[in-house]
Amino acid sequence: MAGSESMHRELCIILLNYFNDNDTVECVESVKRSENIELPYIVVTDNSDGQSRLGQELAFYPYLKILVPPANLGFGGGVNHALNWAVKNLTFEYLLVLNNDTLLRTDTLKKLVEYAKAHPSFSLITPCIITAENPPRIWYAGGDINFSRMTPVVRNIGREYNGSDMTGTVTGFGSGCAMLIVSASFNLRDKLFDPNIFIYDEDVELSIRLAREGKTIVYTGSAVVIHKCQGSQKKNTNRKINQLSPGNVNLLFYLKHTIRNRFYILNKHFSGDSRSRIRSSLILYWCLKSIQYAAHLRFDAFAAVLSGLLNYGWTKTGDRKY
Repeated sequence: MAGSESMHRELCIILLNYFNDNDTVECVESVKRSENIELPYIVVTDNSDGQSRLGQELAFYPYLKILVPPANLGFGGGVNHALNWAVKNLTFEYLLVLNNDTLLRTDTLKKLVEYAKAHPSFSLITPCIITAENPPRIWYAGGDINFSRMTPVVRNIGREYNGSDMTGTVTGFGSGCAMLIVSASFNLRDKLFDPNIFIYDEDVELSIRLAREGKTIVYTGSAVVIHKCQGSQKKNTNRKINQLSPGNVNLLFYLKHTIRNRFYILNKHFSGDSRSRIRSSLILYWCLKSIQYAAHLRFDAFAAVLSGLLNYGWTKTGDRKY
């Protein structure tokens, strides 16, 4: 995968930082506390316009590379940027894409890698993701995609976590918050995430793409990741709220991207009658959401939905660039 002089680690982790050094440092500290496994190499894409001090703050970690692109690359672009560096400079069997606002248990990495080794036919493995509140609740435990809305449906989301969900099951959706990639199943010199998606929904597109390529995504509850909150919704506090809620302080930003993304994914992966049917369902769904926003006096969100539909829902391609 890389040259003969490249450093080899069994596992490589990719993190993104965006004006959130504290979470990134705490995440790396949790990686360093991992037990019974070789410490992974960590590649960080710092989308913070070069304004962070991560180089100093992460000096305690021995296997680390920080990349500072000239502009904010978004989530998928940031992961692709880090991956491009990793495949040129490292060799590794497994790649873990991980949100920087997560914490690992001391056995998380060991259990993920053990599961991957025991099931070599699986291409992507997702752990159980729980909230940081007390008691913790399930944030992700496998899921499927609702194609009529082009959005994931997470199994048991919000249910109190009791530690008993240990079953490994094939799943239709792998969350980009934490996903283990089996290197042998991918050509990692290609981009992992679609570069046309700046933020949100990139894991939906990847999940659909992998299914169409015959690759298997599996969920294992034996490995657990703790998710503090959604980084792009930090102002909403650590309590997870529905991103489409009228109370989401970042609602306009989310609508701007997700409406475009969902129609883009539709047009990329579907054609003919199925595309027409799903587009009709999507348009109806967003029209109903706009009515909900108007009822809650969120006329700015009402206008954002109509703008999204005009730009993407009722066009022939729905694939305008940012």
